[in-house]
Amino acid sequence: MQLSRHNFYISLSATFLALFSGAALAEDTIQQQVGMLRLIWQKAEAEQVGTAARHRALSEYLKQSRFAFDLPSDNRSLPGIMTLRVAAAYELNRRRDVWEAGQLMVKLGLDKSENSLIQKSMAMLKLTGLLNPENPEAQRYAADKEAGRNLTDDDQKQIDELRAAAAEVLKATNDSKDNQQTKDMGRSLLERTSQVSQMVAREPIAWAAFALGAIAANDQMAAVGSADQLRQFPQEVIDSEPAAIDAIVKLKALGWYEPGLKAKLEAEAARLQVENEQKQKQAAAELHRQQFPFDGEFSGENISATITTDSNGVTHCALTRRGRTYNFSGTSKDGVLNLRSFEGHVEVRTWGNDLTISEGSKTINLTRSN
Repeated sequence: MQLSRHNFYISLSATFLALFSGAALAEDTIQQQVGMLRLIWQKAEAEQVGTAARHRALSEYLKQSRFAFDLPSDNRSLPGIMTLRVAAAYELNRRRDVWEAGQLMVKLGLDKSENSLIQKSMAMLKLTGLLNPENPEAQRYAADKEAGRNLTDDDQKQIDELRAAAAEVLKATNDSKDNQQTKDMGRSLLERTSQVSQMVAREPIAWAAFALGAIAANDQMAAVGSADQLRQFPQEVIDSEPAAIDAIVKLKALGWYEPGLKAKLEAEAARLQVENEQKQKQAAAELHRQQFPFDGEFSGENISATITTDSNGVTHCALTRRGRTYNFSGTSKDGVLNLRSFEGHVEVRTWGNDLTISEGSKTINLTRSN
């Protein structure tokens, strides 16, 4: 169930002082930090929902309020800071931050608070499902925290940039199909996505952006690969990322979301590659035959011959008879090969698929076998 981020945020507007009323701040440093948070919050409230300025202010609040996780659990400013962290993170769709703040609020016993603002925050948290330990998304965040994996400020910046770029590419794809500019945007997004950090690559937005970029660039194999990655996320995680929902809708519309499709495409690509290599070999052989009409494999009764021409234009014949091989070499003129070996002169004529080898009064007729 989704709440209106705007409505939830508005319910907490102009409440910073109320949340912090009566908070005993023993240290001047903490008091200064809380004062700075008040200014940042007021700056966010002064901007309209959805604007870049408001986004920046809320992001700054999340960044500057991280110190609160190190405060003693009995610090009276902690509930207010966490309540507003939940609001800011929810509006920015930074669900990992929502989960993290929610965990601390539960630990502080705020789920039993009688403060109406905190109660609204806890109600929102419960509706997101992030307080449910059985929630796959919450389990993923818990596992990351246990393993010491955390999103850095740079990671979050990459995520924000991917979301913005994915939205632009999606709009361009919807507005104009088969447009070169759209394809270039798609390739650019593919390149950007391939350079994200390992932590960001574990987020659904990374693969959603990759999918949308691949679709815009008309790169089927890349798009199908991203579909395989998106299917690994639980549905609850996909539902929390609008870009992932958009990407999957697009992939399904193109028929590129089918399980096992990547393996089918790879098999087909391998088949076409083999077929193309065979055609290239055949074309090369045909060209070689045109340039060197004598070359080839010939056979007759109890005898075979292999004729090849080297890069210097010298023709060689390996004649095998009764288990013994005779080697000749020479040049051709007017359809006749004049070949010599230490055993004497041999005249070789070819026309069509036939080969005549004459040595004195002896004549052997062979037929091309390749």
